[in-house]
Amino acid sequence: MPQGKRKIKGGVPGKKSAKHSHQKKAAGVKKGGRYIAPKKAKEVKMSKLKKNLQKTIGSNIEKEVVAMAASREARPMTVVSHPSPDLEGKKSSKKK
Repeated sequence: MPQGKRKIKGGVPGKKSAKHSHQKKAAGVKKGGRYIAPKKAKEVKMSKLKKNLQKTIGSNIEKEVVAMAASREARPMTVVSHPSPDLEGKKSSKKK
């Protein structure tokens, strides 16, 4: 018979390795309040403000262009905008 111990993979049943023992230390109730992530209210507010500014700037530029074109043209200029989907039967047009 061979002398010495048998080489067996795995340890004695019931023992856990040291590297896995630290993972389950905090199994009970934790101290302190629960941390709740912020809902990014500032980001939502800033995006609304930015969108509003873009709309305002765009409409002001459009008004300026219409005014410049109206002053330089011999006949009156008509600006036709696309009808919105909620107003199906109505036409929306601007005249200056």
